[in-house]
Amino acid sequence: MLRCGLLPDAVVISLLAALSAYAAPANAADAARGAVVAKVRCMPCHFLSRAEKKIGPGLQDVYGRAPSISGVPFARWDAPSLDTWLANPRLVKINTTMFLPPLQQRDRADVIAWLREKDAAPVGIKTNSRKAAKRAKKKQVGMQ
Repeated sequence: MLRCGLLPDAVVISLLAALSAYAAPANAADAARGAVVAKVRCMPCHFLSRAEKKIGPGLQDVYGRAPSISGVPFARWDAPSLDTWLANPRLVKINTTMFLPPLQQRDRADVIAWLREKDAAPVGIKTNSRKAAKRAKKKQVGMQ
């Protein structure tokens, strides 16, 4: 049994439960879950590469960049603007071609966390660009 002197055990237990819930918020964004949600909900119309074309614009480095959609009232895509857009794009821009069934708040937060994490990751050495590969090869040859 807990003994706290001034407070009954039931009050101490409920306070501890409240503090533990406060210390670890249940609605913290999960980037790994956001990747799954994005694959199912976003990738049918969007690519990760900005160079590729599909119905929607590329999502590579979308977090922090200016919107490529004309008429969108945001200076850049940050967490609040992405949340507003993903909640209901037609409220932001009435005649948008983006059709999105409603995303729950948790799904939006997770997708935004994934976009932020993905865009903050350092760029690797691997590339799909033939020109970049040729430049790297020439540079290596010139160094020898």
